[in-house]
Amino acid sequence: MKKLFIALLSITVLFSACEKEEEVTPTPIPTPVDPVDPVENDPFSCKIEGVAFADNTPVVKLTTDDLMTITATASNGDFVSLKIIAFSSRNAGDVLEFNYYSMGQVNKGGVLYNNASVPYGNITIETINTTSGKISGTFYFKGEITNDQINITDGEFNVSL
Repeated sequence: MKKLFIALLSITVLFSACEKEEEVTPTPIPTPVDPVDPVENDPFSCKIEGVAFADNTPVVKLTTDDLMTITATASNGDFVSLKIIAFSSRNAGDVLEFNYYSMGQVNKGGVLYNNASVPYGNITIETINTTSGKISGTFYFKGEITNDQINITDGEFNVSL
């Protein structure tokens, strides 16, 4: 009986002396940005025929004749280019219809598509600062070549010179 009592006492002391271990949550490894497989909040993103496209370092140029060009390029060479005519006269809320040839261009798989000959699509300017060259907005358009069309949808940009 004495041995049973000592055994029970030993088990009680053993379990009461153990501390509960804290669970460690592993730190997630960040995913690198790939322009062909975009992540949210890229300075330039859209869908080409429903497939996500983005560039976190688009090239923005303003010419002496007040034409702003935004060009986003993927690692495979595909690109989307937008032209904003009369940049210095633009305001937030302006909607620029794709009624000039080459306002929107897409190079997909080595094939160059220009915005459709029948105006389709627009650029909507959300914010703009013509002094600093910062501009953000949305866009969509249809590119075409002989007997072929391509849809660019859900476009967004937030860029500066």
